[in-house]
Amino acid sequence: MADKWAVQSGPWSDTATWNSGALPLAGDDVFADGFTVTIDQNVAVLSLRTSQRSGGTAGGGFAISSNRTIAANVIAGTTPCLTMTAGDVAITGNVTGGTATSAHGVSQSGGNLTVTGNVMAAQANVAAHGISLTTGFSSLTINGNVLSAGTAFTTVIAHGIQIASGGGSATVNGNVSGSVSNAITSGTLRGVNHAGTGLVTINGNVTGGGGTSVSTGDAAGASVGSTGTMIINGNVTGGVASGTGNTPGALLAANGVLVVNGDVFATETSNGVRPTAARGLIRHNGHQYTSNVGMVGIGSGRVLIHDTNAMKAEYRRDIGGSPGTIRLLGTENSGIFDEAPAPGDVRAGVVYGESTGTLAVPPPGSVALGVPIDNTVGTAFLTQANIEAAIVPTIESAIASEIETQATSTVVPAVQQAISQQTTALIVPAIEVVVESAITTQVNDIVVPAVEGGIAQQTTTIIVPAVQAAVAAVVAGDGDTPVNHDTGTPQQPVIPDNLRFVSGGVGIDNATIRAFLKSDYDAGIFSMPRGRAVTRSDGRWVAPMFLNAGMTYVITFEKPGIFAVSTKEITVPGD
Repeated sequence: MADKWAVQSGPWSDTATWNSGALPLAGDDVFADGFTVTIDQNVAVLSLRTSQRSGGTAGGGFAISSNRTIAANVIAGTTPCLTMTAGDVAITGNVTGGTATSAHGVSQSGGNLTVTGNVMAAQANVAAHGISLTTGFSSLTINGNVLSAGTAFTTVIAHGIQIASGGGSATVNGNVSGSVSNAITSGTLRGVNHAGTGLVTINGNVTGGGGTSVSTGDAAGASVGSTGTMIINGNVTGGVASGTGNTPGALLAANGVLVVNGDVFATETSNGVRPTAARGLIRHNGHQYTSNVGMVGIGSGRVLIHDTNAMKAEYRRDIGGSPGTIRLLGTENSGIFDEAPAPGDVRAGVVYGESTGTLAVPPPGSVALGVPIDNTVGTAFLTQANIEAAIVPTIESAIASEIETQATSTVVPAVQQAISQQTTALIVPAIEVVVESAITTQVNDIVVPAVEGGIAQQTTTIIVPAVQAAVAAVVAGDGDTPVNHDTGTPQQPVIPDNLRFVSGGVGIDNATIRAFLKSDYDAGIFSMPRGRAVTRSDGRWVAPMFLNAGMTYVITFEKPGIFAVSTKEITVPGD
């Protein structure tokens, strides 16, 4: 490996252009050394540079305007390293911004460029992009990851890819990240910044940057402005700043369109997606996840929940960051969309959309032990005192009623007849005989069967159902295969903590777990869970639920008022 440098401006193919009198070879670091070298042939070297070599001159650059392949890392110094105005150019290597203002790794104003490698913005506190695109470019394709600036930035604007103007298209087949600068006061350090009018497609995940503090600037993973469109076919996650945070995964900064075909995750300090423009539009086809401190997935703005359907819900939050409200929308201003639960499926008194729930939730003491109820489990179970309290009053009432009936219909008439027919001397013996006979007969024929019948009836109507309910409460689910937090896949039946409910690595206590057939869940049928469970303090299940082997279920995890519903799809292992 050797350093090669230009000694005059001229074509690459001219040996007089080079210090050695020979063309650079693979493995050479090639410096412009203050001159302009026109690339008029395919190139394969270690790197192209406009930085200052030892004993050399900084600056200069490499120019290209025809179809070429370049196998080299493109590293800017104090001036743009590669300037492209036309042609189809393919670069195999990484592209890095430079150390001076406007010293971009590649400046493209025409043609079609493909880079197979990673792209990174400047690594010093200067406004230099990895790749800068201006009016006239046709397309850019990156087969690699894109990262904004390095760790020492404060006030500059430096992006991995900057589309300053033009209607060309750009595609990134990789992940995109914002800057991880130590402190950003007023700069913007984004992975991809789209200020043109064309289409940008990112086929990968987008993550916001981070650092110790981000104040009036931002370190978004990707941004769309002007009237352009950006499509992200992957997940979008906000960044994490230990101080003031302004590091969304994706930023809608003007009146363009942002489409996210993936899930959106907020962090403790940043939204996954945050719009700053009043008229821009966000289309989201996926789930939104709020952080454990209440930061929402999509901050605000106009959000189209489904790309192929009318808007069904909106979230409103004022610019000061006060807690927002969710309004459910539907056809003809009904206030509720078709999939909204019926009032009878919502807790009494809870207002949702324009409806109020009517479902009465029983207290835990009225629900069998261990059965999930509200945000806890039932505590009721059979004891001797329970049985006595249920049976004894009924038996006592039956006996008293029967004695009163028999005394009225049998004993009293017998006494009255004896009084009318017998003399005073015979009254007492007659009464004794009649009363003794009546009591004996009624106790044997009526009271005893009534007591026995009452016990049998109470056993049938109270004890047996209670025992059956207790048994049913222990075995939760309508299948024969136990499923718990360690249940895996048909190929790997046991995966430790696969279904454990955690947030930030910490188990969620006393959360409700439900299992729905996937077909029911996809059809919006949430009133027929096939199994239930509840979590312990470490997020693992208190007891398994029983589901059918080979069937596909959607498992939901929820702790109302604290954690929104999250889901996981499983196919139950077994035959």
